[in-house]
Amino acid sequence: MYIKEQSLDDLMRSAVEAINEKGAQLVASKGKNREILGTCLELTNPRARLSQTESKGTIFSCFGELFWYLSGSNRLDFIQYYIDLYKKFSDDGNTLNGAYGPRVFGNTDQPSQFARVQELLVEKPTSRQAVIQIFHANDLRINTNDVPCTCTLQFFVRDTKLVLITNMRSNDLYRGFPHDVFAFTMIQELMARSLNLELGSYFHFVGSLHIYHEDLEKIETYLEEGWPESKPMPAMPPDNPLDYMPEIVSIEREIRISNKLELGTTKFDAYWSDIFKLLHIFRLYKNQDKSSLEQARAIEKTIEDVSAVYSQYTKKLLDKFEEKL
Repeated sequence: MYIKEQSLDDLMRSAVEAINEKGAQLVASKGKNREILGTCLELTNPRARLSQTESKGTIFSCFGELFWYLSGSNRLDFIQYYIDLYKKFSDDGNTLNGAYGPRVFGNTDQPSQFARVQELLVEKPTSRQAVIQIFHANDLRINTNDVPCTCTLQFFVRDTKLVLITNMRSNDLYRGFPHDVFAFTMIQELMARSLNLELGSYFHFVGSLHIYHEDLEKIETYLEEGWPESKPMPAMPPDNPLDYMPEIVSIEREIRISNKLELGTTKFDAYWSDIFKLLHIFRLYKNQDKSSLEQARAIEKTIEDVSAVYSQYTKKLLDKFEEKL
């Protein structure tokens, strides 16, 4: 099955319709679900990667997961800060076996596949070998709670644009799919900028695309909400992000660990500065006190938000913050 849309919300709507119409019932290890097999979802505008709805507008956890990947970390405490659900999948209470960060961006124990693929595409732009492998043969041999759902990321330079094809063995449409599309299209854009290319389409191939029965009511609520015309994120700056990736990872850590961000002191332009401010607002939200709310509202006013896409997410979080006090 092939589904093509311009935004994440449109892809999800069309995929829900396909699963409802043609999906088969299945009882799997994580519960009853309805699935379709062999689905290709094409997102023609990869920057339209955020849901515009109230229920799935999860920008803070999306950025948290992305920075977890970029850091090369497999630590549970890092990602649990943003997404508590991950604790269910840790084998030892400290790490995640299937963490994508070490597999894609490397760490002290293994090299970066991302960096090697970037080098390959500089050397041979038409290469069909620019593949990052995430699912490893060893994942079939060990007993673990966390087997990667993503098999590969394959990059193509075609017509002066960078195309990304993601291959998934399995994907939960309601819970996992929005986060996966966000992270992988951000990685696509990071690669494109490192090669001085524009973005082509994003293709998301899934072996089993499914909806769990326990999420059916949430899906209906999501569809009934409707959404305005999609607001794509702004384009990344035209410089090479590989030159400063360690620094942006370090700034995320400083915000998460020490609760600090010296506004106006970072060297980055509005694109990255806005993202750092979003992370700082989330940090203050987790403090759950009145002074933190006041600080968060002050930071919100300094966000440049050149694409007018972030304000709906900060408003929702800060309103929720105020309700809890």
